[in-house]
Amino acid sequence: MTREQLQSASDRLSAAADDATDDLATALQDQADRLHDLAEREYSVDHGTLARVETKLGHLEEDAPEAIAEAVSAAHDDVIAFRSTVEGV
Repeated sequence: MTREQLQSASDRLSAAADDATDDLATALQDQADRLHDLAEREYSVDHGTLARVETKLGHLEEDAPEAIAEAVSAAHDDVIAFRSTVEGV
């Protein structure tokens, strides 16, 4: 199973964090790091973990200025694309 979408999401969030300030930058980088870890781990990623990431990204998108929200939305789309490849639920 490819995890390129998770790494893409991580890269998008990390770049968005560079353009954000203070708490938003920290939250974006935290999620970028989380997605990078998920992309690199050797064992599978479950739907529950991905659902929590999606929820967090939704909140970040709502709180971000438009340009940053677009990057978060694209990262969210990457996570959704990856999640569609995960077996189960």
